[in-house]
Amino acid sequence: MDYIYGVILGLLDGFGEVFPVSRVGHRAMLERLAVIPSALAENEALELLLRMGVLAGVILAFRKTVWRMITGFADMAGGIFTGRFRWQKAGRYQRMALLALLGAVPTLLLAWLRRYYDFAVALQGNLIFTGVMLLVMAGLIYIGTHSICHNWTMTDMNAGHALKLGLFRAAAEWLSGLSPIGISLSMGRNMGFTGETALEYAFALCVPSMLGSCLFDVGALESAGALPWGVTAAAVLAAFLAAWVAALLVKLLMKKNRYGWCAVYCLLAGAAAIVLNFLT
Repeated sequence: MDYIYGVILGLLDGFGEVFPVSRVGHRAMLERLAVIPSALAENEALELLLRMGVLAGVILAFRKTVWRMITGFADMAGGIFTGRFRWQKAGRYQRMALLALLGAVPTLLLAWLRRYYDFAVALQGNLIFTGVMLLVMAGLIYIGTHSICHNWTMTDMNAGHALKLGLFRAAAEWLSGLSPIGISLSMGRNMGFTGETALEYAFALCVPSMLGSCLFDVGALESAGALPWGVTAAAVLAAFLAAWVAALLVKLLMKKNRYGWCAVYCLLAGAAAIVLNFLT
């Protein structure tokens, strides 16, 4: 039975983190229904390992983008060192790498503050708040898919855009019901960027944000020895596969111009969270 709980938790974290349906919000609902034992759901070491599995799944799905960012950043660093680099001539993935690092700053700052005080912890267990935020997420997705697109690409993105998207992502990391990737993708579209650019940047921003937050919480691994490793491996593998599949699905929905259907799910999930609050 523990293996089933572990796989459910892994699938929930992997799919909920990558697909715009709010991992934290769905966790709150399943915990209220006692679907996931609190011993697993509240284990910090397992939480960290699951996030690492999710990050690996995202990197696998966007491996070409990630590799081009790494090589582009390395070339840029070499050019800066020798004085040959010019921002005006920076390539697509050089700009993306630098702006993703800049956009990750708000998330990393809040992750550092979270080590001392998590002011949103009470809200994360409140199903009414979760439901309302899921409804907000549905609205943001709808606005993002129906906003006027200026056909902006990475060439048009600047530091201000990156910081705004980073702030939106940081807020979604803390507020139950919002999706970090979903909100940065939707707001990127709302700013006027093409679907391809908004999608690629949302996932590019995900990598340093999640990696940095994992590094801040690496101390939690000290208690990993007490975890049942069979259950842990099953949960992490499920999170990895779910994140990979969810990332590919988001890419497909954006390509087919069907991403707006995610708003329907968020509407239903938000209504379900509010009703569940009064029934349990």
